[in-house]
Amino acid sequence: MLSRQTLQLTLGIALLLGSSSAGAAPPNGTYSVEVTGEQEIFLPDALFMQDVAGGGLVGHMLAATDVDAVGRVTGLGTIDVGGLATGHGSLVATGQVGGRARATLAKLQFQTHVPLDILGVAGDADLTWKLRCRKVEDFPNQWACPGKIRVCIGGQGVRTRCVGGPFGAFFFGVGGPWTAAFDLSTDSDGIVTGSALVTLATGQEIELTALGKYSPKSDSSKISFHAAPPFEPARLALKRFTVGAKPTGTMTFKLGGQTGSVDLSTLP
Repeated sequence: MLSRQTLQLTLGIALLLGSSSAGAAPPNGTYSVEVTGEQEIFLPDALFMQDVAGGGLVGHMLAATDVDAVGRVTGLGTIDVGGLATGHGSLVATGQVGGRARATLAKLQFQTHVPLDILGVAGDADLTWKLRCRKVEDFPNQWACPGKIRVCIGGQGVRTRCVGGPFGAFFFGVGGPWTAAFDLSTDSDGIVTGSALVTLATGQEIELTALGKYSPKSDSSKISFHAAPPFEPARLALKRFTVGAKPTGTMTFKLGGQTGSVDLSTLP
């Protein structure tokens, strides 16, 4: 017959072993989350149109921009000038989306060189237009863009003159909820490997490679995800990540040039 002390010790060991293994679940399988609300990702629209008028000139700019999944803005377009001078030229758009997902900032720049006919005299114009665009509160698909414009015009026998000043714009963006689908496995040493596929509301996708560590003591994992070129600025991280009927933990991200943090337990 076991003594009382032996019985207590045996029960204690059994409880300890049971508590360390009960519910222990390293990441092994596929998991998916959908991010909504303040951490949704929006990007500038792909089509940009704007009229510029002043000094007897009217310019119409049209640019088709491309914003990739890490927020880099590139694009080409045209500008047509009328009024006291006429001309047509190409337009180059560059920029970067950044900031936090709930307070996104898009820095855009448009540049052009336009050959002009200034009342029968050959000339040219150089234009630079810089914008700092932020999402309108409560309307995340709308962007308000204060900015500055500078135009320099010259011609044969005419000294080049430059003017500039505030000139803003307003345009629409595209975006919304996004998903992250994880495919993870954990080896006998607790090393977590695998991948993640992020899909933005625009349909753009980013593949990331996972590397992390599972802790049996806390029954949770810490995992980092990194993307290969050309999407290397994109990243994800999972902290205190647990699996079960519903994944929990904290997910931080940099996607579409924007950073944010999500409590997985609050997602649908």
